[in-house]
Amino acid sequence: MTNTSAPSCTQVNEIWDIIRSTRDIFIRILADSTGTTETGGSCLYACILLSDLINRFTKAQAKICGGGPPDQGGARAPDGKMHGHYWVQLDLQGHVFVADITADQFGYEPMLLLPMAQAQLIYTPGDQGMTDEAVKQTREDIEKDLSSLPSIQS
Repeated sequence: MTNTSAPSCTQVNEIWDIIRSTRDIFIRILADSTGTTETGGSCLYACILLSDLINRFTKAQAKICGGGPPDQGGARAPDGKMHGHYWVQLDLQGHVFVADITADQFGYEPMLLLPMAQAQLIYTPGDQGMTDEAVKQTREDIEKDLSSLPSIQS
C-alpha cells in the first residue's frame, strides 16, 4: 500500500537543503569552468547533479524531465514564451513536486520547489524517452571527460 500522507516539514526541509546546497555547488562549478554564473544552457547538468543527490540522500524518488518547443513542451517563462528546459520531478510519499535550480534563466527565482499542481503552470514535459536518452548521453559524456583526467595519486 502506498503512503499518501503529506510529507513532513522535516522531509520537505531536507529536500530544500539539498536544493540550496546543490545550487551553490553548481554555481561555483559554472564560475570555475566557464567564468560566469549564468545558468542558461546548463540545466541538464544541474539536473543530473540534483537528481543524483536527492535519490542518494533522501527518501524521495527523483527523475529528470524535460521538453522543448514547439511540440515537446518545456518551461514557460513569466512572459509566456516556451523554452527548452530540463528539471527534476520528485515523488515524496506519493506527492509529486518539481525542483529546478536553474529557473533564473527564465526570470524566476533561482531555485524552485513546487507541488505538481503549481508546477504544471510552468513545466510541460515532452517525450520521456527522448529526455532519458539525452540524460544517458550526457552521463556518458561526463564519464568520458572524467576518464581523460589525470588520476590523483595519494
